[in-house]
Amino acid sequence: MELKEILAEIKQEQKRNSQKFIILDDDPTGTQCSNDVYVYFKWGREQIDELLNDDNHAASFILTNSRSLLKRDTIALHTTLVRTILTEARVLNKDVQILSRSDSTLRWNYPCEVDAIAAAIRNDGKDPGAEIICPCFIEGNRLTQNDIHYAADHDRWIPIGETEFAQDRTFAYHSSNLIEYICEKRQKKISMDHFISISNSALDEQSSKVLDQLMKAEDGQFIIVNAVNDKQIAYFALQYLKACRKGKHFLYRGASSMIRYLMKQPYIQDWRPKKADTTNAGGGLIVAGSHVEKTTRQLRTAEENGICQTVVFHQSSLLQGIKAQQIEADNCAKKIEEYLVAGRTVCYMTDRRRIDLPDKDEQAQLVFTSKISECFLSVIKKIHTVPSFIIGKGGITSCALGKMVMRTDRVLVLGQIEKGITVWRGEAGALFSNVPYIVFPGNVGNEKTLMHVIKIMKMLTDEF
Repeated sequence: MELKEILAEIKQEQKRNSQKFIILDDDPTGTQCSNDVYVYFKWGREQIDELLNDDNHAASFILTNSRSLLKRDTIALHTTLVRTILTEARVLNKDVQILSRSDSTLRWNYPCEVDAIAAAIRNDGKDPGAEIICPCFIEGNRLTQNDIHYAADHDRWIPIGETEFAQDRTFAYHSSNLIEYICEKRQKKISMDHFISISNSALDEQSSKVLDQLMKAEDGQFIIVNAVNDKQIAYFALQYLKACRKGKHFLYRGASSMIRYLMKQPYIQDWRPKKADTTNAGGGLIVAGSHVEKTTRQLRTAEENGICQTVVFHQSSLLQGIKAQQIEADNCAKKIEEYLVAGRTVCYMTDRRRIDLPDKDEQAQLVFTSKISECFLSVIKKIHTVPSFIIGKGGITSCALGKMVMRTDRVLVLGQIEKGITVWRGEAGALFSNVPYIVFPGNVGNEKTLMHVIKIMKMLTDEF
């Protein structure tokens, strides 16, 4: 089958399947391949009942933002959340599959999150099933072949363990081979008979072996998904849906590419702005918290081409006391306000310096990083002029910013303005009403992609 035929089969399989797919997303970039799906910011009984009773959507996202949490906190969150989902599903007589979406560069709170999900499912008297590891993100050139995960850059395939992502201060790792990665993170040797590899060749050949492997997989086993293109990942998704319909349950941990095929609209929707999308005449606002090198290059390109004005938040102010923080925040807010009033697009960013604590404590570093993010984003609340559009750059930043400006229980994903870059629409009561909100991951696109997105959004104003 060609890709178009696989997608048609997926649509038919979805019609046969009555299960609800609930994706627990550790930051907001998980919707980067999806459209016409809701993202929930809250997960009380009321919200869980709402998404379970939504017959118009086969899947929903719950944004946990757990990548920014301490280990003990994310375990507690996932335990409580999964318990609530399972309780409400039982009351409403709904069958659910719970998936854990995370970063395609393996910067994961792993294995604590999937283990917490599995424990909650077992405590509910159910079998969580085998653990699927699928970090392939085709749209972002994160590819898996022969169990080795890569970050592709033009013609170069760089083993993920050799990239800057593996050096992350909080989620550092060494292994590019996913079997070795699992053992590294679980800090133990695991017998090879616990691993099932879905090969690239089996997906290319569209072999019946793939469904057989899924059906035979058991709790305690790990299923490694190898995929380097849309056709391979779509075929795997088709077999996954078939296995689910036949009664199998799995613990999914991975990136966005496979998840989009669980939606009733598995096609990536290109979104373009119209004048009706905003009533605001102010300039646009880009808020960039990501520190990865790709984001740095994108910001530099946008600034050098003169399409945005730059306002820099100096992170070192956090080390100088409360008064210094307040002065820094007030100065940044004043500059942003002046540019927006003048109809100019503003790029508000940190000074791009990584501040590492001397004791190399990963959890303490995470707390400090969260404090930087909190102070950095507090500036937005001081702004009175409504932007014509907002771009949140980086996963943790775009989550906190999204919650701040949307002020709602859920948002609707409209589509993608570029590959892997999603547009959200909030409901009534937002801090900035009728403003398109763009979730732009830190590690997506090339050095010109941010500039291109800004140019597209400037069509909403007289500035461009």
